[in-house]
Amino acid sequence: MKYIAFWEFCPEDIDKVIEKYKQVIAERQKFPDKYPKVIFGPFGMGGESKGFVGLETDDPEQMMKWVLAYWPVEQIKFVPIFEVSPRKYPPSFFPTDPLFTPSIDHLED
Repeated sequence: MKYIAFWEFCPEDIDKVIEKYKQVIAERQKFPDKYPKVIFGPFGMGGESKGFVGLETDDPEQMMKWVLAYWPVEQIKFVPIFEVSPRKYPPSFFPTDPLFTPSIDHLED
């Protein structure tokens, strides 16, 4: 399953966050299956002390270990995400806004 993990921390704790991040990176190198797979990001949000990262796992224990690795310095919230294929929905399902133009050219017939 895929998730977006939103994280936030107090700006005063930036040194602690960096240290936790380094620890997680080192542990990932030793134990690649300890934490969820990062599928995109991390991304910061406009110079604020918050952001998000895309994760993938089917193991709830990996999620718990990832949260505990940053706790209590960061607050983390997970939101499950699902791919929505335009092929599975009729054209009327999608907005008619010209800025929203889902491409289905890459899909097989």
